Amino acid sequence: MSHQISVVDVAPRPLAVVRERTAWEELPSTIVRLLDQVYAFLKTASVVQNGHNIVVYLDNTPSVEIGVEVSGTFEPEGNVVASTTPAGRAASAQHVGPESGLPATHQAVRSWCSQNGHEIAGPNWEIYGDWEEDPAKRRTEVLYLLRSTRGVAG
Repeated sequence: MSHQISVVDVAPRPLAVVRERTAWEELPSTIVRLLDQVYAFLKTASVVQNGHNIVVYLDNTPSVEIGVEVSGTFEPEGNVVASTTPAGRAASAQHVGPESGLPATHQAVRSWCSQNGHEIAGPNWEIYGDWEEDPAKRRTEVLYLLRSTRGVAG
């Protein structure tokens, strides 16, 4: 699969998340379990969901923040805390298809960064598009925060 990758400027997006360290093989069930906690919180919260589900990978363990875009900041409740997506310049790729194909999209972004003089600066994240019953139609944006090493715009 060919991936179209570009450099974009991203602003922080307010999130309601649960933070956890997990294992790669447990990630799919971890995402569901933590999103369930966030959605339960939103039923009585002072903020409302105003965007998509997001997974932020803080490191390669992976330590993650899993949650949804919300209307603003709020006081933590239980495991749910306020956070934001990273901000700055990022490499971005659109993944279309089942979530099982996301590792290849991540690898494509990392390879593209290396080949085009962009150093990955830290976290990466996935923004899941609106739900589609047909897995072939699902859309996920994959982003990696960048620190440019050669000034190449991409």
